[in-house]
Amino acid sequence: MRFKDVAGQQKVKNRLIQSVKTGRVSHAQLFYGPEGCGNLALVLAYIQFIYCENPGPDDSCGVCFACIKSAKLIHPDIHFVFPVATSKEVPDDPTCSKYLNRWREIVKKNPYINLISWLAYIGVENKQGIITVHESSEIVKTLLLKPYEAEYKSVIIWMPEKLHPSAATKLLKIIEEPPEKTFFLLVTHNYESILKTILSRTSLVKIPRIDDNSLMDYAVEKGTMDRVEALKCVRYADGNMLRLGTMMESDASENQFLLSFRKLLQNAYQYDILAMYAWLDEISLMGREKQKNFLFYGSTILREALVFVACNGKINRTGPDETEFITKLSSAILKGNNTWILRAMAEEMEKAHNHIDRNVNARTVFFDLSVRLCDTIRGEKRT
Repeated sequence: MRFKDVAGQQKVKNRLIQSVKTGRVSHAQLFYGPEGCGNLALVLAYIQFIYCENPGPDDSCGVCFACIKSAKLIHPDIHFVFPVATSKEVPDDPTCSKYLNRWREIVKKNPYINLISWLAYIGVENKQGIITVHESSEIVKTLLLKPYEAEYKSVIIWMPEKLHPSAATKLLKIIEEPPEKTFFLLVTHNYESILKTILSRTSLVKIPRIDDNSLMDYAVEKGTMDRVEALKCVRYADGNMLRLGTMMESDASENQFLLSFRKLLQNAYQYDILAMYAWLDEISLMGREKQKNFLFYGSTILREALVFVACNGKINRTGPDETEFITKLSSAILKGNNTWILRAMAEEMEKAHNHIDRNVNARTVFFDLSVRLCDTIRGEKRT
């Protein structure tokens, strides 16, 4: 992957390019940013630039042997470590080497993946991926050997927060004092969950959300939609390329989400338990990534409703169907100055999003959400 293939993030790109030109590439770096920011894509472009045999002023050449192998994720001196679990394909002793071909497939297709999409791709969506102590042993063993082709050896650890404690402990010494011309590039969306002993041995590279203009250009270039249609997707992506991709895959996602969200609130408003269960069957058919996007969509609609109330009906970030829904929602739910109800409902949607992200059972999460919204609408609070 080349820097030109990474959406936005020009300031970060410039800083990375400059570090290579000045020979000041840190031996251990942690690329941290929100989901969908492109930190893995940046690392892939960065490492290709480092290995490129004929780099340009602001990007790798893309045609030398090193670039071709880097782009295919088969360079013998670039090693990947990522969370794995047992599956039908690998029923026991899961290791990165057994999933390496699957890793190459999904990353070349979409370098903006998250842990849920990766585990779903290898058929272990309902399991917790982990990086075992075996992988740490393999890293140490590999780095003690000389490079095969390049001047450098590098290890890209995706989701280092999934390192088993014993695996992390085994890596501490070599991350702190690696062999000469060895790079560790760690990629995460969950900085707070990484062991402090690992954090203290890495240089932090913060990656912001992708700006809307870059997302818009990407949506128009890669998709089959005009800028008006793309704007709807970009609006709800909120700087998240993975979310943008999901919205682009189905032009009807936004309308589906609106219909599902309307049912959710209608059932909660009427306290209709039977209808809730029917809705649970419907929402459970969505994959976890789509469920997360639905919850983000719902919290966005509720916050737009707050803006609608605060600005006396002025709103510009929703389409006509959503604006009509927000108008009816505001008049039906709000009585007097009870805007706290909208805020509380948005918070409940965000909590549910976090639970889905942490692999909690979806039916349990959505039923709990339905009941909590019932209580919130009635002015009650659950603990």
